[in-house]
Amino acid sequence: MSIGIQQILARFIPNPKKLFLIDSLGAFLTAFFLGVLLVELD
Repeated sequence: MSIGIQQILARFIPNPKKLFLIDSLGAFLTAFFLGVLLVELD
């Protein structure tokens, strides 16, 4: 693992709520843009 990834993990491991928030925002944006893309292709 690179040093950058280790630093990121060390920052978020003590605070799992922040990690969960970032992950859920990413999932929401992915679902939103995938929905927009599928509507445009339909």
